[in-house]
Amino acid sequence: MENLIDYCNKKYFVKLGDKLFSPLLETTIGLSLDYCELVKKNGNKNPFLLCFPEKKSASLWLTVSLLTNYYLDDYISSENMANIDLKNGDLIDLYGSIVQYLGMDDKDRIIIGFNDESTYYLSSSVINSIKFASKKRVNTPDHFLKRRKMVLQDRTSISKILFPNETVIINEDVLDSKVLLVSGRGNTKSLRHLLANTFFYGEPLSKIFIENKNLIIKPDLDLYKDLFYANYENKYSKFFNLFNILTESVYI
Repeated sequence: MENLIDYCNKKYFVKLGDKLFSPLLETTIGLSLDYCELVKKNGNKNPFLLCFPEKKSASLWLTVSLLTNYYLDDYISSENMANIDLKNGDLIDLYGSIVQYLGMDDKDRIIIGFNDESTYYLSSSVINSIKFASKKRVNTPDHFLKRRKMVLQDRTSISKILFPNETVIINEDVLDSKVLLVSGRGNTKSLRHLLANTFFYGEPLSKIFIENKNLIIKPDLDLYKDLFYANYENKYSKFFNLFNILTESVYI
């Protein structure tokens, strides 16, 4: 059991900010994410069933934990990170300050330069905050550090959850993963109440995991029932293909 918990902790986000989950829930999160990988990679159709001694809000914590891991995937694979083509000497806009991109060192740190020819080293994780500069005048080191401090003070909650000890600022527009939570009739209101009244870094969960944008809550699968009658195999494939096209989704 200890080896399994250690495996889940090393491979995935099984905590949420400073909130610690039980070993049972940590393991559930890790195994669920492993199962999701099997579905996407191999088309696994075997059901994955989870049983809890006492359910309470476990389904919600599992759902937001899945979304947290998918948010990280969204960030890593976002268009800006994947396609930005920087060359030494390019002028870039970082935190609203114009600096010169000077390449990367042997530790994969980004090197930037200022108008006084001084340099500064940054973690490569900031690449998703880089834009090509529209202005041609390079700013001073003081201007950059002041802007950086201002921006970091306003980091979003999901940035702090995913990178608690770094200065990464996540563009929330790239977070497009979705998870479908089937709550069961009579439970939807209590789950929404928990989302609205649980705070991380001064922000409710309902603002971090936005309903109908990233988090879909339904009392049942009635909306999708027509997919499960005639031609079962074809409907089954259609159901999953639909979700693969529209979302990267999981239902509980």
